[in-house]
Amino acid sequence: MVLNEQPRTVWVTGATSGIGRACVLKLLGLGHRVVALGRRWDRLHQLKESLPHAPLYVAACDVQAHEQVRRVYHALPVDFCAVDTLVNNAGLMLGAGTFDTLSADAMHTMVMTNCLGVLNNTSILLPSIKASTRGHIVNVTSIAARYPYVTGHVYAATKAFVEHFGANLRTELAAERVRVTNVAPGRADTEFQSVRMAGSTGTEPAPAAMAQAVTPLAAEDVADTICWALSQPLHANINAVELVPSRQALSFR
Repeated sequence: MVLNEQPRTVWVTGATSGIGRACVLKLLGLGHRVVALGRRWDRLHQLKESLPHAPLYVAACDVQAHEQVRRVYHALPVDFCAVDTLVNNAGLMLGAGTFDTLSADAMHTMVMTNCLGVLNNTSILLPSIKASTRGHIVNVTSIAARYPYVTGHVYAATKAFVEHFGANLRTELAAERVRVTNVAPGRADTEFQSVRMAGSTGTEPAPAAMAQAVTPLAAEDVADTICWALSQPLHANINAVELVPSRQALSFR
């Protein structure tokens, strides 16, 4: 697979684990330059050390903080500064119970990371992306944005926000030849559930979906889908993709 033949410079958020890390490795394997952002410097450092000759730039950054994102962008080495592709992947769910069990801190963190994080990265990188002849923004959303389910509440709403932001941004940027794609995965074998349970109060029952014998998506499955969307000819835009395990029909199944 070749991403429109010439190497891209791809900015990936949430790159320390799961889908983000899989995207970094896949893109590097395809010969592209990658700027990898995440909160956990130790993991970013290990990733960089494991790939000493790869065109990879890593930076610790909290996507909630506009100034942090801006500083990382303006500190990029010359070989990485012409970012033409953004993968808005950073996101999380906290808490496994109903809305009335959710803490204010958990609500705030989900909204700030999942919504404001996307806005911060997109607004800062958009001038560079628009200056490219093949700009592309990929938002990793969730099927939770499309199928209501018990305990979805805030997380699902934040992902619906990202979906609508991406769809509306697509209408604004179409004339400027910037493509926008929303990728909505179902249940995936990442750190998502462990992070989710770390944000629970300890009084909620385990989500029903977690107890079912569903073979989840691998992070690499989602990364492959993202790279497939990027690889389309420049006259074609993949507006949205919904990718789920074969045995998961809806968010709660």
